[in-house]
This record gives sequence, structure tokens and C-alpha cells, in this order.
Amino acid sequence: GGGTFFSSNFFLKLCFRWRLFSLAAVVRDMLQRLSPLSLRFALGNLGQTLSRRMVVTVAQIEEKLKDKLSTKQVEVIDTSGGCGASFAVKLLVSEQFEGKRLLGRHRLINGALKEEIKEIHALTMGELYTPSEFQAKQ
Repeated sequence: GGGTFFSSNFFLKLCFRWRLFSLAAVVRDMLQRLSPLSLRFALGNLGQTLSRRMVVTVAQIEEKLKDKLSTKQVEVIDTSGGCGASFAVKLLVSEQFEGKRLLGRHRLINGALKEEIKEIHALTMGELYTPSEFQAKQ
């Protein structure tokens, strides 16, 4: 039905909002080449797929890290300009890091954020400490 059809203007704004510039160019090309019926079908299906995208928040990531890694201190920032596509774990202090090198610590974080990582573009990690390492830095 007509409920799933997105106007081309709305769709282009959505692409630019999510910084999907190459996708916006493809849509522009599609608008010029497809018949109205084909275009309606294509945009409706793509719109439904995009609308199912889970929006990830800083609070959600911090909560998950606190829960899964029993963090003593955590600081996460959204580096994507607010659209929830890129985050940085600036600081994380966890007892679960004891005896683990940097790669092991990264793996723990990636495991804790398994579902969120499926929905975001990038996750960078900064300072990752055990409580004793963090205490020594103070």
C-alpha cells in the first residue's frame, strides 16, 4: 500500500542525515531512471529496512559495559555527531582486565557490546585499566 512509500525528498534527507552520501547519489540516479511504480516499490522496501535500524546511544553502551564488565568507571562519547553510528570508549576501568593484554581487553569490550556493534559503524577504545593500574595513574 501507499503507507510504505517515502517521498524522494524525505529519503534523500534521511541519507544525508545518516551520512550515506554515496547512497544518496545512487538514489538520485534511481529517481531519474526508474518508472514511478518501480521506484515506489524500491523506496518502500529500502525505507522499511532503514526504519528497523536500532539507534545506539551513549547511555546504552555505558549501561551494557557496566553490566557485563562490572566497570568501576566508564566514559563513552558519541563521535558521529549524534546519529549513533560511531562511538569512543575514552576510559574504562574493570577488574575483568586483570591478567589481560590490550587485545584481550578489546575482545572483552567487543563481546560485551556484540549486539550494539552490529548497528554501529565504528568503536574506538582509549584508556583501558584494571583498578590497580588506574589507581597508579592518579
